[in-house]
Amino acid sequence: MAKAPKETAIEIQEIKMGRVRCNIVGSTPMIMHRFSSKARQELLMPSGPKNRADKAESLKHDPIGEFRETIYLNRNPNEPTAVHCPSNAFGQALAAAALDIPGATKSQIARLTSISSPQINLFGIPKLHMSMVRSSFPSGR
Repeated sequence: MAKAPKETAIEIQEIKMGRVRCNIVGSTPMIMHRFSSKARQELLMPSGPKNRADKAESLKHDPIGEFRETIYLNRNPNEPTAVHCPSNAFGQALAAAALDIPGATKSQIARLTSISSPQINLFGIPKLHMSMVRSSFPSGR
């Protein structure tokens, strides 16, 4: 004689949806580095090797020009600021914050939250920032 299957109760929690509008005030500088058109071009079609004379007559970097190309500028003149940040950066930051919340996972927060605006307007004065970076790949390349 076969046993009857046990009945188990499944509880589905209702997810309450809401909308929050907020202003974010940073406590540290926001460092932006969008790929410039020159960097994208070098990735696709690298320039050939330069000889010593070519290297001597050209600058390796143009800090001011690179600074201007790496900022996300608003194309719409009706926006309140000239500089913006793509909203996916804030969505990723929200998801990363879940790592510090007990019982929440990064993927859960990423699925349950969304940012309705395609861009976040930034207020403040853009400043040039230069720092040394170290490549993580072996030095033989």
